[in-house]
Amino acid sequence: MATIAKIVLGILTGVFTALAFLYLKPAEGFPRPELARIVALHLPNAMAAIVAAFVAAIFGWKYLARGRNPLDDAKSKIAAVLAAIFCGLTTVTGMVFAQYQWGAPWNWDPKQTCIFLLLLIYAAYFVLRAGIEDPEKKGA
Repeated sequence: MATIAKIVLGILTGVFTALAFLYLKPAEGFPRPELARIVALHLPNAMAAIVAAFVAAIFGWKYLARGRNPLDDAKSKIAAVLAAIFCGLTTVTGMVFAQYQWGAPWNWDPKQTCIFLLLLIYAAYFVLRAGIEDPEKKGA
């Protein structure tokens, strides 16, 4: 069942990505209206990153406050991985959008600086988790 779900989700992701560029109308008011359609991918990635970060925080809190259940730790770690992936996708799609609309992929505005810091925090989190050798303390 899980393999079928992965295949179906992969196909649906491809279909909806193609639909974003084939059927969405060009965004008016931008220098390259046809390429501004990438916002249809950029914003959902950002929202998914935020939701995954909150899920990671909730299960991390449950792990620390309610008896150190290994399942809560595993859920927190998986949600953090998803948050980091969606954060990276948000960064890439934002850079593509900025390159075509404003001529530079990165200009260190506050949103770009914050997402860069967030990616550094996720990197540090995963390095710290990987650095613990004791299986009892390491968790999932």
